[in-house]
Amino acid sequence: MSAKQHDKENTRKLAKPTPANDVPKFFRLNIEVGDLKSAISFYTKLLGIEGRKQAGSRCYFNCGPVTLQVLDVSSLGQPHPATKALYFTVNDLAAAFERARTLQCLSREDVQ
Repeated sequence: MSAKQHDKENTRKLAKPTPANDVPKFFRLNIEVGDLKSAISFYTKLLGIEGRKQAGSRCYFNCGPVTLQVLDVSSLGQPHPATKALYFTVNDLAAAFERARTLQCLSREDVQ
C-alpha cells in the first residue's frame, strides 16, 4: 500500500459519522481578553445579563446551555486573535441589535 493510499484509508476511518445520539454539544466557549474589567462591562451590555466573576481572572456568562467564559490572559501575553465573531439568538432581536449598535460591534457586512 502506498503512502497516499494509507493516508486515504486512515482519513476514511477517522471520518466515520457520529451517531445521532452522540453529537457533541458545547457547554463552554472561551474568549481571551487583555482587560477583564472592560470585557465584563462590554459583554454585560452586549448580552444584557450579568456575569459571574470567578477566581483566576475570568468571568462566566450563563447563556442557556452554553457558558461564555471571558478569560484575562494579560499576565501571560496577548489574547489569542481567533475570536472574530460571536453568534447568538435572542427573543428580542431589536433590543440586542440596539445594544450591539451602541457598542459599535455590529458586522460591517450586510448580515444583520
